[in-house]
Amino acid sequence: MFLENNLIGDSGVNYLSTALIKLINLSSLSLFFGNNSIGESGVNYLSTALIKLINLSSLSLFLEDNSIGDSGVNYLSIALIKLTNLSSLSLNLSWNKLIGESTVNYLSIALIKLINLSSLTLNLCSNSIGEPDVNFLSTSIKNLNLKNKSIKF
Repeated sequence: MFLENNLIGDSGVNYLSTALIKLINLSSLSLFFGNNSIGESGVNYLSTALIKLINLSSLSLFLEDNSIGDSGVNYLSIALIKLTNLSSLSLNLSWNKLIGESTVNYLSIALIKLINLSSLTLNLCSNSIGEPDVNFLSTSIKNLNLKNKSIKF
């Protein structure tokens, strides 16, 4: 679903998430929500829907240039942990006012729990994530059994 640059905001994500919940047999999902004025609430709505999609094996979330913040990453990480069938994950969180330690901890925990993950693309560019946090996340990712990975900080 390509909805980039539409300013759908949290309320738009809420409506879309209500529809997503009904797609319980979905195995692949790509959402392009870049530059849409999405905040913590919007990601909370989306995460609540994702938790219900337990058959997902491939997930691409492009949430760049929004304002999801560290709490939004926490919501998203909780949802990812529940998606145990994921083998492929692409996550673009660039330009989202993420500040580091808590974001990295949330993501690390979620990624470690995804035991079937073989492909990971992660973009955290243009946030305020410092070198110690980059090193921590990089170490966590190295411990995963990934066939393909692309990480940008």
